[in-house]
Amino acid sequence: MKLACELGSQVVVPAIRTVVAQEMLSMGMPYSKIAEILGISTTTISKYRARNNDRLVEMIRKDPDLMEDMRTLSRMARDGSASYHHVCEMCHLIRKRFFMSSGKCPMDDEVLPRDG
Repeated sequence: MKLACELGSQVVVPAIRTVVAQEMLSMGMPYSKIAEILGISTTTISKYRARNNDRLVEMIRKDPDLMEDMRTLSRMARDGSASYHHVCEMCHLIRKRFFMSSGKCPMDDEVLPRDG
């Protein structure tokens, strides 16, 4: 059984980075700026650009609500106002939507709004 954080770091966060990089590319941002913002290489950006056949990326792209959140995250990253809390929140939403049995990440309580 994978822990939520393992699933997040191995599967979900790379998919988030892929979609965010693709969105930033569609905004006309240069590879070098995207790489700097995401803390990855321009070679990785090239790989993310071509990564349309990844199953989770396809599932995210087909979900209008998640894509609206991803576009918002992409704009926030571009403008310098995104933080790791926003990525954790996206990871939580994606795990909840597509991986119901993934359990709970220790960061979920810290980064997500409380009910009530």
